[in-house]
Amino acid sequence: MSIQEKFIKAFKQEHQQILDRLLALKDAIEKTDTDLASNLVEELDQIMGPHFRVEEEALYPMLVEYLGDENVKELLSEHQRAVETLYNFKKCINNRTWLSQHREEALKKLQGFFMHVTGCDGLSIIIERFSEQQKAKLANHLDIVHSEAKPLTQWKSIY
Repeated sequence: MSIQEKFIKAFKQEHQQILDRLLALKDAIEKTDTDLASNLVEELDQIMGPHFRVEEEALYPMLVEYLGDENVKELLSEHQRAVETLYNFKKCINNRTWLSQHREEALKKLQGFFMHVTGCDGLSIIIERFSEQQKAKLANHLDIVHSEAKPLTQWKSIY
């Protein structure tokens, strides 16, 4: 398997990992299971840090050619909302009272996550059309951000 094929495989696997944890987080929120919810938020923070970095630093600039500047700005806005939501969850989700009082709001925030993850996974169709040089750049950047392994809230310097 080429390095470029490994990138596409890793990109899709990360989306699946994020989606799986978001679905589990939805269940934990519905059950007011603060321990599980808190653990899942930490796992999401770990996975999403490198993933968002490769998207924002390498992939999204390449997508402007295909999606246009405004659509790429919207992807970045979705990321910002996800970061803010994750940060708020990290601060509050382990509090049973908070979770009980804000359950519906938290579940609504997750819907935005679901839309982004499923839509973003479709970008692999465009990535497959990238030049070998572009794919190699993405694969190399993925290796770098995975080796640094900064959680999302740490990379964005908000926690």
